[in-house]
Amino acid sequence: MANGRDRVGPAPPRARPVRRARRRQLVLLRRRRLCVAEDFTRYDRHAVGGIRRCVGLVRRTEALVYLLRLGYAAA
Repeated sequence: MANGRDRVGPAPPRARPVRRARRRQLVLLRRRRLCVAEDFTRYDRHAVGGIRRCVGLVRRTEALVYLLRLGYAAA
């Protein structure tokens, strides 16, 4: 019967331990450079980029809402 348990041949290669991958991830996190904000709090550079994108999106949205209000006020 071919139920997967009676295979012939070498066993499939085993996956690497999760610990090694986690250790590598921690090393990469430590290597990330930190930015220091005006209030001297430290931020990850990647987090700063995300914050800037969100702030830009909010500003653009506020500008669009302002223009819509002007349009409705003029109508």
